[in-house]
Amino acid sequence: MPVIENLLEGMKNQIHTYFNDIRKTQNDKNEVTEGNKEKLKKEIKKAHQQWVDAKNYFENVSDPELIDYASYKIEAARTKYMYLLNKAKDLNDFENNEKFIRKRR
Repeated sequence: MPVIENLLEGMKNQIHTYFNDIRKTQNDKNEVTEGNKEKLKKEIKKAHQQWVDAKNYFENVSDPELIDYASYKIEAARTKYMYLLNKAKDLNDFENNEKFIRKRR
């Protein structure tokens, strides 16, 4: 039983980290700079790798009691990755609208 409790605690910490990363990214939303775009690209790559790692973990888990943990880990990583992709799309749309507005002036 301690093994499962440790894994659940680890999952809780990982989810907490994911949401902190998302919150930090969201706070930078109003500042569109090259540095922010590069940071977002790195975060997207990292989130994608976390998703791939979570899927690999699920495929290789041997203890039946860990299957739920593995599936939650996949879903958390997928959610973060999709959020960051949508943020990048929104940022791109925002930049395109700003360029359009400046052209019309």
